[in-house]
Amino acid sequence: MGYIKRMKGGDKMRGDKMKGDIILDKNKIAFDEEQDKILTLWYKYLSKDKRSFIEYFKEEHNIKLDETTSYKKIKRLCKTFLKGGQND
Repeated sequence: MGYIKRMKGGDKMRGDKMKGDIILDKNKIAFDEEQDKILTLWYKYLSKDKRSFIEYFKEEHNIKLDETTSYKKIKRLCKTFLKGGQND
C-alpha cells in the first residue's frame, strides 16, 4: 500500500503516488529513447523517400504497422526489405 507521510495541517499523502510519478517518468524516458532510435532508422532508410515507416511498409509491402510498433521490429523490417539504407 505504500508508506504514508504526514504533512503540515495533518493532510496525508501516499508515498506510492510519488513512486508512480517516478515510474511514469522512466517510461516516458524509455519511450523517448525508442522514438529517437526509430528516427535514426528513418534518416538512414527513408529520409529521401519522405514517407513514414507506416506508409512505406503499407504501400510497398502490404505490412501494417501502427504507432506502437517497436524499434526492434522496424529495424528487422528495414534490414529485410530496405537493405543497407539510402545514405550508405
